[in-house]
Parts: sequence; C-alpha cells; structure tokens
Amino acid sequence: MNRIFIIIIAILGYVNMNFAQTYHMEYMFPDQGFAECNDQFMLGERYLVAPMVTPDDRRTVTLPKGNWRDEKGVKYQGGKTISIQADIDRLPYFEKVK
Repeated sequence: MNRIFIIIIAILGYVNMNFAQTYHMEYMFPDQGFAECNDQFMLGERYLVAPMVTPDDRRTVTLPKGNWRDEKGVKYQGGKTISIQADIDRLPYFEKVK
C-alpha cells in the first residue's frame, strides 16, 4: 500500500477522534525495552515507522512482540532486533498483523 495513503488515512482517522497520530514506542509497548528508543515510533496503533536517520544504508529496528510485515510484504516475528537495508530516501515501516 502507498505509504502516503497510509499516513493520510491514519491522520484523518485520529484527527476525527481527537487522538494523537504518533506514539512513543514505550507508551505503546510498555516494559519491552523501548524507554530509550528515539529513532522509531508508532503511527496510530498499527504502523511502526523506522526512518533512516543516518546516511548509511543499514539500520537496526527493534520490533515489539507480535507479528509484523514490512512495506515489501516480508513477515517478521517480533520481540527482537533486526537489521534492514534502505536508502536514505526510503521510509521503512512495519505493519502489525495477526
């Protein structure tokens, strides 16, 4: 799904309900080690966004417990840290799936 479309839908849905659109990882997943996490966040309750914050083409992403799928459709089991490759102009995100 187009990431701009996802962001617009999330914002419209949350604005209409007077909720914040983004959440700190520790708020959404307490006691899973995200208190010091400052380079990834939740967009709504379903999408974990992990922007590229350095010019490198690799970064680590810590996935909360549960099942996740990236924007390419690759599935991951959460509760661990993974390494992903992405150019600086790509916005990596993961969708929480059942």
